[in-house]
Amino acid sequence: MTTREIADHLVALCRARKYREAILELYAPDATQSENGQSISGGRDALVAACKGWEESRIVHGTEILGVHVGPDSVVVEMRHDVTPHATKQRNQWSEAAVYRVRDGKITDVRFYYKPAAA
Repeated sequence: MTTREIADHLVALCRARKYREAILELYAPDATQSENGQSISGGRDALVAACKGWEESRIVHGTEILGVHVGPDSVVVEMRHDVTPHATKQRNQWSEAAVYRVRDGKITDVRFYYKPAAA
């Protein structure tokens, strides 16, 4: 897949709230990820497990794609999430930017940047 094809498919899956499917289909087995500088180690399987935990810990009301920027070997996706965590039952929204690095037709690294929720 080209970087543009990866970006288009990634956005379609995110809009459909198929986050785990995106990881399974588009990420390399040894993909890495960080969120605001905190890394998740263990490759694609660990990322799927982390995503599953995120999905199961909240109601996801929606994900809106605000922008997509495609370069030769990277994709930046700006998105807004609308969720209600089960723990707090307080609905909240936030936006984030995700930088996806692509090599050999797969996402090899993703970095999410967002303002953390207030404590």
